[in-house]
Amino acid sequence: MWLDSYSKGDYIQTMAEIKSALELALERTAGMEVDKSKLQEKEFKVKGRKAALAFLEGKTEIAEFSKTLKQQKGDGKEAFKKGAAGSFMSILKLPIDTDYKPEFMKAADGLAAISDSKGSIKQMFEQLVQFFDQYLQNREQMEKQLAAQYQPVLKQKEEAIFAQTGSRIKLDPMDDPDFQKAYSQNIGNLSKNYLEALNQAKEQLRNFLDIEE
Repeated sequence: MWLDSYSKGDYIQTMAEIKSALELALERTAGMEVDKSKLQEKEFKVKGRKAALAFLEGKTEIAEFSKTLKQQKGDGKEAFKKGAAGSFMSILKLPIDTDYKPEFMKAADGLAAISDSKGSIKQMFEQLVQFFDQYLQNREQMEKQLAAQYQPVLKQKEEAIFAQTGSRIKLDPMDDPDFQKAYSQNIGNLSKNYLEALNQAKEQLRNFLDIEE
């Protein structure tokens, strides 16, 4: 067994190597001090994120969130606000459907609660609702146009299937690889234009909040 061939001299040498490595590690960290202020800032940011998420998830009301915010003091309050703002800002994404509005408006209430520009925040979110609704309408219109343009191709494929199998099958455009490719490309271009405008709006919101990304 390998243990039988492991001599006392080998053991001493190994322990010396371990001790040497440990001493080197201690020397490297000897002059390092923990930045307590940064640790505290991180803790308050996490606290802010958690408080914001609890509100967004319906576990608390805006009054409770505002009360927690008021309890924070000094630099801790600013860090709390940054953490909360990060959670609220994460809601600002291009929507999939109209179900986005309840959570979106909660984010508006939360950001208004941590901002000194409450009126500006509310006004911007009202504009963003119109912006998102327009995006959804344009996307739906594009889907219909693409489906109409692709219908002759689907018809040919349906006829080919009928000729081979004798069965009439109605094909869904979204199940067709060629249509999916065209759809992804067109929706991608549409979303890109809207994302550029959304990013500008988010930057303006950060200015209102006086926070960095």
